[in-house]
Amino acid sequence: MPVHIGVTCALAAAGPFLPDTYRRALAAAGIAYDVLACDGALDARALAKRLDALLLTGGGDVAPSRFGEADAGSTDVDTRRDRDELALVEAFMQRKKPVFGICRGVQVLNIALGGDIYQDLAAQRGIAHPNAVDHMVRVAPNSFLNSGACDAWHAVTSTHHQGLRRLGAGLVACAWDETRLVEAVARPDARLYGVQWHPERMNDDFGRLFFVQLRRAAGR
Repeated sequence: MPVHIGVTCALAAAGPFLPDTYRRALAAAGIAYDVLACDGALDARALAKRLDALLLTGGGDVAPSRFGEADAGSTDVDTRRDRDELALVEAFMQRKKPVFGICRGVQVLNIALGGDIYQDLAAQRGIAHPNAVDHMVRVAPNSFLNSGACDAWHAVTSTHHQGLRRLGAGLVACAWDETRLVEAVARPDARLYGVQWHPERMNDDFGRLFFVQLRRAAGR
């Protein structure tokens, strides 16, 4: 029986917007899914009860008030989506069901656990990956993205002007870019996993691995 997960997305004027790259990657991994358009009124508890796992996708920035800061470069904020995704993370954690995050999604995970983010990497770190940049990440051994005993380097595709700063409770860094910015985290005891890059845009085994791990976690 295939796993069935919820996949969050923004609610645009024309309706829910989930890019085709996600749809193709999920289909290739054999994952059935419901698109969860974040209108600010999702029933997080009911969804966590019904679905096997949650995928938080990329998108605009989280409102800085969610991590106790004033605006310092955040853009395209959608408070309805913030409300729904943070409630979903809490509900899925309560049921001990897996939550995976991509780009904005890993930032939501971090904020949900009390961490914070760089609101503008160019201003605060002198770096950014704003336009589908291909770059290298170093993946920690024995992590959800690397079963080997040594660090592994992989090329990834990123599009983000924000990034993880202080990690939330229990999260462990699993990958870093060339500047030591954390690019992947996990908290296996709570079944939480996330990456800053966009595996759904990567047509290689490392990109597909993220969705393989999502399917495996959801099937347990």
